[in-house]
Amino acid sequence: MSHNPDIYLLYEYMDKIPLSYRVKVRLDENIDVELLKKSVEESIGRFPYYRVQVGVDDGGNYTLTPNDRPIAVAPEQDRRILLGSEETNGHLFAITHRDDTIWFNCAHAVCGAYGFFFWIKTTLYQYMTKKYGTIEPPADIKLPGTEVTDAELFFPKAEDLPKDEPIVRYNGGDTKTGILYETIPAEDQTPVTGVCSGKRDSIWAAVHFSQTIG
Repeated sequence: MSHNPDIYLLYEYMDKIPLSYRVKVRLDENIDVELLKKSVEESIGRFPYYRVQVGVDDGGNYTLTPNDRPIAVAPEQDRRILLGSEETNGHLFAITHRDDTIWFNCAHAVCGAYGFFFWIKTTLYQYMTKKYGTIEPPADIKLPGTEVTDAELFFPKAEDLPKDEPIVRYNGGDTKTGILYETIPAEDQTPVTGVCSGKRDSIWAAVHFSQTIG
């Protein structure tokens, strides 16, 4: 199995709780759909690591592969849009809209909420400037045409993590058994979790999963 920590959620199945995000943005007037479509394509071009689809490698493992098809921009319905399907051109990101409201949809296997919001901000900025003219961009926005940094493309590997020994090992009891608790200084973890837009427990879950299954 791939040790890319963004992949392990593709193996998860939850009957009632979808592993996806939806962010609702309400504007002051109805959406200009054609402008929105253009803005979505411009913004996703700044995030090539989000423009992907689910594939299967030669070893039978899930993987994320490039997807050049357009990001779906579709009317909001009474059901959620099915991410990763033909309905979204295979993409794990999609936009739905109704009247003055936009819903940003994202599968958790691609990124965490922190990374998701960068794409949302860029998309909204592109839309607003097309609709209303020049707007001073926020300092932290990632605009089309700007450099995609090495930090954005970085994936943590087990060997990159601190080598500290566990401080406390849980040896069972009550209803839990065999769980390993590890505590390392926050400053040692921050370079890993910060660039991956993941919570620390998510990073550890990915590492433990890859070491157990991979």
